[in-house]
Amino acid sequence: MHYAQEKNLRVVVPYLRYYSALSLIRAVVLMLPEQAWNNGRIITLGHEKVLNIVIAHIVEFDPNFASFVKNNVQSLRASRELISYRAPSSGDEAIPDIKEFLGMCSFLAELAQLDSELIESSINKNADPNAFVILPEYMCELANVSLGPHTFGDTEDAYRLDYFRRKQPHMLNIRFLMREGHVDDFFGAWSDPEETEGAFDPDEMNGVIFDIP
Repeated sequence: MHYAQEKNLRVVVPYLRYYSALSLIRAVVLMLPEQAWNNGRIITLGHEKVLNIVIAHIVEFDPNFASFVKNNVQSLRASRELISYRAPSSGDEAIPDIKEFLGMCSFLAELAQLDSELIESSINKNADPNAFVILPEYMCELANVSLGPHTFGDTEDAYRLDYFRRKQPHMLNIRFLMREGHVDDFFGAWSDPEETEGAFDPDEMNGVIFDIP
């Protein structure tokens, strides 16, 4: 998003802002134990549904901040749809600034982290360690994504999942799941192999929202 702003690629900024927030909202939903995973279908919940789930969660801590988050995310979505679906002649002139955008994103990331730590603590306290098994069929579904008639395989995801299966099948919080090698590979996949001067550098601001190792 920052790179696009610097290079005057403003047409993609509303998209990047909204999906930054939406991805973090989905992370929070995935860490709420009362939300059924439904054999992985939780990842396909609609935008409005996941927002409502997270807002209901934040209300338990601070109703005013929950309203702040909801209004901001709805504004981000509307701005993204304005550019994507209507393409106004005035460009992005009518799109409002979102106050404390990065602060809101960091809050959502930290909320997902907090919830993941609570889950980890509860599982370690109450679960049978012998039950910590990553099933091959789940690994296959995670590493091979089907969208309509198309299936996309990811060898890197398959490698990481196999590592967890062999070495670390038990639950860890989000921060501890993020190993340095995986982080390097994830961001490195978006680097410029030609190292062109002025090209996007994915490592430049990778800790702007969350404390990534």
